[in-house]
Amino acid sequence: MRHFQAPSQEITQVVIITIFAFCILPFAFILWMLKKGHTKTIEISDRKDRPKALKAALVFSIGGGLLMVWAGKSVHALMICLASAQILGTILSQAVTHWWKISLHLIGISGFLGGLFYTATHQWTIATSGIIHLDWVLPCLLLMPLLMWARMTVKAHTFGQVAAGSVLGFGTTYILFWIINTYIYQLHP
Repeated sequence: MRHFQAPSQEITQVVIITIFAFCILPFAFILWMLKKGHTKTIEISDRKDRPKALKAALVFSIGGGLLMVWAGKSVHALMICLASAQILGTILSQAVTHWWKISLHLIGISGFLGGLFYTATHQWTIATSGIIHLDWVLPCLLLMPLLMWARMTVKAHTFGQVAAGSVLGFGTTYILFWIINTYIYQLHP
């Protein structure tokens, strides 16, 4: 948000909302699932155990997204992009998981990197201060193959599952940012 010259108070509010809605609540729900015997591992490694966690994640995404949009008034376009990407990623994860085990880790990290990459390579209708540069975003993209390797090494996923997670996360986030920025904020400022 600093890249978009948001006030410090807004940044603080959005960070608190993000940590609570997208980290603390989902983790607490997974711990509850473990305690109640709805999953055997904290990673929810059995595909059949994932729908309950993903439904809860969708509720947290919608609630957290609405709060982010409310708190990030000066960077409304960015908040809409981030909230929409989180909600869409959760919906797509749930849809794919119904039939196939896809890497949720890769969807998450590659979605984040897709948003960073879009932000570094496109003009926004809101003022930016140029903090996010492509020359430091590109090395961050190495996190995807590193995480792919790690998930395959621990035998949590196949190459296809991590590759699909990477493409789904990066692609949908990048495309969603482009659609929102192009069709909502540039055509209708």
